[in-house]
Amino acid sequence: MSIVAVNLSAFRPSEEEFDSYLSLLDNTSQSRIRRFKRREDALRCLVGRLLPLYLLSTLTEYVEASTITFQTGSHGRPSFASPVLDPPLDYNVSHDGDWVVMAWSRGPNSAVGVDVMRLGLPEGMKDANELVEALEDQLSPSERRALASSLPQDRTTLLLRLWMYKESIAKLLGTGSAEDFSTFSFDLPSYPLHRTNELVKLPAVLSTGERGDGQSLSDVTFSEGRLGYGDGGEDEYGVVLATRGGREGRRGDVTVVEVERVLEGARLVNLRPIGT
Repeated sequence: MSIVAVNLSAFRPSEEEFDSYLSLLDNTSQSRIRRFKRREDALRCLVGRLLPLYLLSTLTEYVEASTITFQTGSHGRPSFASPVLDPPLDYNVSHDGDWVVMAWSRGPNSAVGVDVMRLGLPEGMKDANELVEALEDQLSPSERRALASSLPQDRTTLLLRLWMYKESIAKLLGTGSAEDFSTFSFDLPSYPLHRTNELVKLPAVLSTGERGDGQSLSDVTFSEGRLGYGDGGEDEYGVVLATRGGREGRRGDVTVVEVERVLEGARLVNLRPIGT
């Protein structure tokens, strides 16, 4: 399992550059990105769509550019339709604020879900209690009790951590926003996330081991970390990774990749076959 993060705080392409980056993507992705009214939203989506191409450019096996196609699940989760890789590869992308992250895993039945989030109150909210009230119906009874007993200064971070865990597992399952998040009950250990760009594997945080459809979640593992502030930013970000199956690999670090490297990899995939 691996995870990369891209900071966009200094990414300000001209209109001509923006159009050239868009041209690296399929027509469906281009249309989606052009519909965004705010440029920052479009840039996050753009880099999120380019990251899987960058990933393919790093693989050691031979990949023919013309064979790369994507598919989406019933709830919109994207994946590679072709090429068919051996071992299989699963990836997942998340973005918030200045950061876009991508996690991937290889191996039979491998699956990965990742979520990144700014660890602060959303714009327009005055305190943590307002945020708890807004998300209350997506919390389990034990989670609501944990929040009620937490210190006021810790409540926002605890709630957003819970939300990242719920998002990461819904994304792993491919259900996304269609999932009833209250069916996932997490008992999170205290973890101040002191070290930047380090992921720590946390044991047994998922209290609900069975879903309503009978699918066991006991084999899902979680890692949590903190991302740096980026270029002059003042916001702290957290990241949660949920994994199932796949090869055991390095989990200790988040690799921060410059936007230019992502663009270069995407261009390579579009211009020629990739090989070692």
